[in-house]
Amino acid sequence: MRRGRAGRFVREGGFALPLTLFTLTLLAVLTAALAGMTTAQVETSRLADWDRKALHAAEAGLEHQIYELKRGRTTPVDGQSLGGAPLEARYRVTRLVSSGPGGMCTEDLPAQKQWWEVTARGELLEGGNVVHSRIVWALVEIRLAQPPAVTVCRFEWR
Repeated sequence: MRRGRAGRFVREGGFALPLTLFTLTLLAVLTAALAGMTTAQVETSRLADWDRKALHAAEAGLEHQIYELKRGRTTPVDGQSLGGAPLEARYRVTRLVSSGPGGMCTEDLPAQKQWWEVTARGELLEGGNVVHSRIVWALVEIRLAQPPAVTVCRFEWR
């Protein structure tokens, strides 16, 4: 307040406090929006990372099973842990089926080859519970001659 001509106080309409409060409110809203966007981005990145790790574990299971088939072992590989922290990765072959000549992908004689359908599942575990998984499926042709050769006829991610 200031004194007028007659010595009386004249009221001044101040705008500094409302302007400051409006500015602080606007900054708080912008900060909250930025924090929400950052949280969403971090969550998306985490899920993409989990998906990539589970897919790599499933592909490792498929490769391990193909290796075992080349060696003549026809039992499914199961529960191989790949370690990791904080999530443990593991793979399991969930389905292994000997396929007939309908699975042929090359022109050699069927008697020299075996065809297999392999389904492998990659899992990420946290405290023993599966938190994410991916599945790969492949139709594999194995030539029995020495050295054994492998042809992956079809491959799918699920």
